[in-house]
Amino acid sequence: MAVLRFSVVIPTYNRGASLEACLAALANQDAPRDSYEVIVVDDGSRTPPRDLIARYAKTMQVRLIEQANAGPAAARNAGAFAASAPYLAFTDDDCRPSPGWLRLLGDALDRHPRAAIGGAVVTALHNQFSTSSQLLVDFLYDYFATHNRDGQFFITANVALPRDLFRELGGFDLTFPFAAAEDRDLCERWTESGFELAFAPDAIIWHAHPLTLKSFWRQHFTYGRGAWCLNKAKNRRGRQGLTVPPFAFYSSLLLYPLSKASFPRNLGLVSLAALSQLAYVIGFAWQSRHDSTSKNLAAVTGAARSNAPH
Repeated sequence: MAVLRFSVVIPTYNRGASLEACLAALANQDAPRDSYEVIVVDDGSRTPPRDLIARYAKTMQVRLIEQANAGPAAARNAGAFAASAPYLAFTDDDCRPSPGWLRLLGDALDRHPRAAIGGAVVTALHNQFSTSSQLLVDFLYDYFATHNRDGQFFITANVALPRDLFRELGGFDLTFPFAAAEDRDLCERWTESGFELAFAPDAIIWHAHPLTLKSFWRQHFTYGRGAWCLNKAKNRRGRQGLTVPPFAFYSSLLLYPLSKASFPRNLGLVSLAALSQLAYVIGFAWQSRHDSTSKNLAAVTGAARSNAPH
């Protein structure tokens, strides 16, 4: 009988079909079934996946936690703080782990037992929008690994780390209300605490998140909003806020797709890379203005209450 080593945490929200594909992939891991448990955290779905979890519970260790909708950071924390295994492995409900995923993450943790291990994320879809979003992640991983290790991070679709160190850090910051930049914030706090980040490129997750032009724009607009939240979180910790990257960053980002696809498809990917950055900047500015307006409104309301007759 194997020792329980991993608690796989999956937040989910109204994605029953995608979640089923994720669970099927986890049931197909080449790691021993009793070496990992799966914790699905339903974040207020219209129909919680109780029947689906009950079906998979017959063949592997899987359980369901239900909560009112509070966002992916809160959902991941709920799973992580209920975990039994010494290591946490995070993925998403629209992801399909490769058969060797947990085994390879375990091998990397054997080499780096106090590290956060990030695996590779590969798009399972081939439309322009999904491919462009994945290329942006690939570019950021490459860029920060080679140019600025202080900015290195792993996305929560594929990351594993020691449970107790994660809890010691307080988990994900709940001031991040949507799926954007909470993973960057965690990685920054992780390295600030003196812990290591290590990349395991063979530990692959297949990501199947279909995007249209509208949802592509919305995704990167949200990433910009998340960046503003990250900026505030850094300031709360007394750290320097986000700075504008050098010109070489943007030129490299725009040129990156040229070597990743053939002509003329690569030109479309370059255009989408530019569009993603426009959406990001607008989202950042929108969230900044929204927070400023909310703060001013709260101040006015507070003043009115204090001046009201008692």
